[in-house]
Amino acid sequence: MPETIVIARPTAASTATISTKFGANYNQQSNNVSFNVFSKNASLIQIYFYKEAYNAEEVLTKSLSQHGDIWDIEFPLTELRNAGITTDYIYYGYRAWGPNWNLHDNWQKGNNIGFNSDVDSNGNRFNPNKLLIDPYAKELSHNPQIAKLYMDPPSYIDQYYGGDAFRNADTGKIAPKSILLLNENQTNYGVKPNRSLKDDVISEVNLRGLTIMDDKIPQNERGTYKGAGKKAKYLKELGVTAVEFLPVHEFANEQNDDGDPRGDNYWGYMTINYFSPNRRYSSDQSPGGPTREFKEMVKAFHAEGIKIFLDVVYNHTGEGLLKRMINNQGNPTSKKDIEQVISDTRDSRWKDELQDFNAACYLSYAGLDNQSYYYLRDGNHRYEGRGSCGGNLNYDNAVVKDLIIDSLKYWADAMGVDGFRFDLAPILSLTGSNNNYWPNFHTTIFQDISNALPSRSASTNGDGVDLIAEPWGVDNNVWTEKFPSDWAVWNQEFRDRLKTAINKYGIEPIPNWKLANVLAGSDIIQKSPWNSINYFVSHDDCNSLRNVFSYNSFWHLDEAKEHDDQISWDQGGDIELQKKAVRNAFTLLMLSPGVPMFAGGDELFREIPPYNPGVGKMNMVSVDTPEVYLDFKKYNEMKDYLNTGDIKTANQVIESDNNLYTFSFVKNLIKFRHSHESLRPSSYFTGTVLANGLKDITWYKEDGNVLSNNDWDGTDFIAYRINSQFEKVQNSNDKADSIYIAYNRSPQEINVHFPKNLSGKYWYRVLDTDNTNGWMTQHINFDNGSTLLETEYTLHERSVLVLVEK
Repeated sequence: MPETIVIARPTAASTATISTKFGANYNQQSNNVSFNVFSKNASLIQIYFYKEAYNAEEVLTKSLSQHGDIWDIEFPLTELRNAGITTDYIYYGYRAWGPNWNLHDNWQKGNNIGFNSDVDSNGNRFNPNKLLIDPYAKELSHNPQIAKLYMDPPSYIDQYYGGDAFRNADTGKIAPKSILLLNENQTNYGVKPNRSLKDDVISEVNLRGLTIMDDKIPQNERGTYKGAGKKAKYLKELGVTAVEFLPVHEFANEQNDDGDPRGDNYWGYMTINYFSPNRRYSSDQSPGGPTREFKEMVKAFHAEGIKIFLDVVYNHTGEGLLKRMINNQGNPTSKKDIEQVISDTRDSRWKDELQDFNAACYLSYAGLDNQSYYYLRDGNHRYEGRGSCGGNLNYDNAVVKDLIIDSLKYWADAMGVDGFRFDLAPILSLTGSNNNYWPNFHTTIFQDISNALPSRSASTNGDGVDLIAEPWGVDNNVWTEKFPSDWAVWNQEFRDRLKTAINKYGIEPIPNWKLANVLAGSDIIQKSPWNSINYFVSHDDCNSLRNVFSYNSFWHLDEAKEHDDQISWDQGGDIELQKKAVRNAFTLLMLSPGVPMFAGGDELFREIPPYNPGVGKMNMVSVDTPEVYLDFKKYNEMKDYLNTGDIKTANQVIESDNNLYTFSFVKNLIKFRHSHESLRPSSYFTGTVLANGLKDITWYKEDGNVLSNNDWDGTDFIAYRINSQFEKVQNSNDKADSIYIAYNRSPQEINVHFPKNLSGKYWYRVLDTDNTNGWMTQHINFDNGSTLLETEYTLHERSVLVLVEK
């Protein structure tokens, strides 16, 4: 193709019927292809077609017609065939002109003819030298190339930026291409579970990390959608009913494979496109492969009754935005030098003097209509960075709100997803500018999402999707009660109060009343128990339950400094106490009303290696190495023995291995939760006396008497009895009359007297997290209690006891 492009200005009228659906479409009946993209401020948009995705010139160029704020075109597929594109997929991208870059017939790729400014007073940043991704593309060909810098959000190679040095750099050969699949994917994603959220147990996991080290998965399928689908049976065995994947929308992570840690992104919270499944996670790299393989994975999980939740990031994009003005970092190799470059560059995220406002990154939204897609500040020359993660999408703009809802509906309806967790959700409600933000409590975006999908009524079984919010965003403000009644939220109070109870005895005493609130369903949420997602750790921060009980401080990898704010304690370096602390945490998590969530791998006593002796690691956003992957080596060994009928050796492996011992414990604990409706109620306890003469919940002292008003400030011991008649369903298999849970958080053993039984009933031990007498080694009596106890019991230090009355 010649480098000089004659600009063909489209006519306003068209005889073709243009679809108003955004994105690319193929009509088999008419054999026409159509392309539709939004831009309120463009003066011309052209579409470029390619035979190859990388290092190739375009083979056909067309100008789109403008109809209001929609630019569109429809033409026969034969035109693409005549141009040499014979595949059942089409590679394409957009170029756009606007007020800051005038149309000019003599413009050619790689020059600045028509240029006025990189950014004007309205925030326009049009640059026709940059090939742009279709915001509604269903797949992308590849990632944009990442700059080798130790930082997050991402920075890309220079060619993607504007500014004096790079505005003329053409990205047509290197930019990711949007893909139109001519054959609509018909892969079935199975039957969606319609179970209520209150009955779910969630495992949060990175999709790649789930299987990348599993030698039972074929090597080419490890770390992929296909490999993940093969772990559905494992999660079913564990008792998990919903798996929450860290982001799988397309983000730049292909460079993670190059052996150079600079610029890596493992977590995925830097979305490039909200419709495309991440290509690196697919074993089938052909166009259409990621979509097909994702749906096959969903079907595998649905076949086991497991929901798929996606962590979604609509508050900011991973477009890179303004170029950082920092010195060349080189390629440091020593720990000290790496720490120094991180320290030197981290402030460039939010310090204006370290960012060139003329040099924006052009991947998609900024080049199509910067002022429509993003919140702008400083004379519309800079981007709002609410949450310090990157440029915030302008969710007050109808086109952005539609983009969010259309993306959610696509993943729910076309891809089979059952629920969504919204990263930094309150940012979608913020107003204000220039680092002065406040919540807009009148926002309708969350209710609009509920209505459009629609949401599932989480207290009852039914169709729809489950909606979960991360309820903080700016300045650590937590927004738990402002979401619609059908949204659940991550419960920070549950996390912090229970970590404090386990780890800070005698240092930061936590009174019984504070503990009782979260153990009984967290009515601080002000809705229902199931509105609370209860958890101890997630992908954030220290990322491992074992590590919370193994280190006193953590090295923040993204800040290059040590933190002691994780409410952690190494239990004096005693591995047995660390194991007990993990058992305590899982027991309190699984027996508390609300929806339990844990980080995948914690059921295997997963440890993330220390940064320095005695100092753990936290915020491992860019670490894509075995230290963050799940290790199934011992589990697979145990299953091999079971599959050959060698049950004795399998049990010996379980008893001798910390990972499998914890797995067996958690598996039985989840089974116990599933067996008792009163542990997962749809409403809060009120102290009401039920038909069997017991209150729905009763709180006790160690002497067996009911807690009085003066006892609520105690910090050593708390016990409670849940009436199994509370919300018991008809034909329930729950044979217990009540469940008794006692927690000794003190460093001394306590002689506990049990409450008086109902007539003809007795107390049976289900579990004691202490193993002083060795009773738990073989998980004796774990199912529903078969060890008959007398009226009192020695509860060892820092232990939880669970009984059933029957």
